[in-house]
Amino acid sequence: MEQRYTVGQYLADRLHELGLRHLFSIAGDYSIQWITRYAATTGIEVVAEVNELNAGYAADGYARLKGIGALCTTYSAGALCAVNALAGAYVERVPIVLINGAPSIKRTLTFEQTGFSSHHFISGRETDLQVFEYITSAAVRVDSPEIGPMQIDYALTQCITERRPVYIELLEDMIDLECARPARPLRPARALSDAKNLADAVQRLGDRLQQARIPLVWIGVEVDRFGLHAKAERLVRQLNIPYVTELLSKAVLSEDDAQFAGVFDGLSSASATQQLVKDADFVLALGVWLTDINGLGWTVEYDKTAFVSMETVKHGT
Repeated sequence: MEQRYTVGQYLADRLHELGLRHLFSIAGDYSIQWITRYAATTGIEVVAEVNELNAGYAADGYARLKGIGALCTTYSAGALCAVNALAGAYVERVPIVLINGAPSIKRTLTFEQTGFSSHHFISGRETDLQVFEYITSAAVRVDSPEIGPMQIDYALTQCITERRPVYIELLEDMIDLECARPARPLRPARALSDAKNLADAVQRLGDRLQQARIPLVWIGVEVDRFGLHAKAERLVRQLNIPYVTELLSKAVLSEDDAQFAGVFDGLSSASATQQLVKDADFVLALGVWLTDINGLGWTVEYDKTAFVSMETVKHGT
């Protein structure tokens, strides 16, 4: 007889499939059953933290090293403590999954109908969901075993595609309800782009590289966030031109390489690096983020710089 398959097991299996082996957690009454009965029995080690903010930052560091991180909290008082960590991860494109244990529909209806409140409950059934919608690439509330697997897959796919946090609110009475098993492995969604515009952009950038007397590659942090180290290294090898990194992408490629020309951080860079950037007549910036820290006191010369990111290609003003 085939063993029952549940929503709680589905979520644990999908996280394990993506390479998660540690879950940072502050167990609470709405999440403890999923942690002990599913996460901890699916090859995921539960790491207890002193508070949810610490759990969020631990998951951030883990994700940067392992490719994805996760934390589990309990409703409102727990989850809202982790907001700052997830907001930072959203800005810096760090893939974190926040699993938030929430009151059941029955419990929530009782609160709403009687005016009786409970610990960890603010007001309304979507308080936490609405907060995290602003700082995640997907925020879902799993309150149905029929569509729960699709919601989980959607959120996790967004996480590995956008390399940003996602929020999964798991109602306490959902974890043991039966659901369908995973149909296929999770994969990042294929990016949509205009094929002609993309080909034209590649052609123009190739022409500029060939025409440049002093070309330079500027390696940015998105090379690291999207795991493009090998492709970026192969590109600079083929071009055989110098490269610099930004502060956030320091050491993304080897700093012992003969083509490495330093970390470019505006006026705080080494004088030789500043001079190279100034003298270059074409700069190919790959995944570079323009921030007040990365370009400290430096005026970007847009007419000689092409910015290539995961979302756009921009050359000139």
